[in-house]
Amino acid sequence: MKREAWYDAWRQRRGQEPAPPGFADRVMAAVAAEDTARQQRSLWSALLLTAWSTRWSRIGLCSLAAVACAFRLLHVVALFISQ
Repeated sequence: MKREAWYDAWRQRRGQEPAPPGFADRVMAAVAAEDTARQQRSLWSALLLTAWSTRWSRIGLCSLAAVACAFRLLHVVALFISQ
């Protein structure tokens, strides 16, 4: 048999089997979960876009990152000073 014939035979066998119980409910729950996840991702993206859209928010975020970096550098220096 050629591959297409094997595939057609497999499709016919699979098409004769009934769907498992609760299949449609599981599929619809997965679709709803994906939709919720997509909305949450878009909200997070919108928040980040809003945070980077103004000059003052960029200055604030960069300042916060600089303070965090300086804090970590002081911790490293403190390790060497304490010994």
